[in-house]
Amino acid sequence: MMQTTDGFTLMEIMVALVIAVMVLVAAHTAFVAIADQGEAFARMSARQDGEANAWEWLRILVRRMRTAGDAASIVGTDSTVNFSSWCESPHGWLEPCSVSLSVDHRDSLLRVASSTGLAFAVLAVPPTHLRYYVIGKRSGVLASSWNSTFAPPDAIAVLTGADTLLFGIGDRG
Repeated sequence: MMQTTDGFTLMEIMVALVIAVMVLVAAHTAFVAIADQGEAFARMSARQDGEANAWEWLRILVRRMRTAGDAASIVGTDSTVNFSSWCESPHGWLEPCSVSLSVDHRDSLLRVASSTGLAFAVLAVPPTHLRYYVIGKRSGVLASSWNSTFAPPDAIAVLTGADTLLFGIGDRG
């Protein structure tokens, strides 16, 4: 007569536990990789959003440049430009402010600062230069410097690598 046993042997239980642990380790590794990819994507998205917002703030500051009155002056070179603009105050209205835009060749950044405390930097593809666009009778001219208390250029151009970004001044932009 043969005896039957109900249940599992110790060896079968050990093999099942080893397989379960291997499945859990593989699942944990996959979840960690997915979480790391999600965090990297979130960092990249935040950087791109910040850069897009910085370019938009620069566009707004240049568009609001003060083109009439005592403060209507713009002084610019190949790597810096200073002008007066209208900045948003903490209370929600516009107030006069001084704006400085400079190219940081060492860190490949375009730095913007205003007298109201607004400051930011945007990544710029080297080589980066500032130009001053003036519309002529037949075509436009890009000047490498500007110093005028009477008339601003039609736009400020940021030359980055192979791209040229034009920021129109006032209602002309």
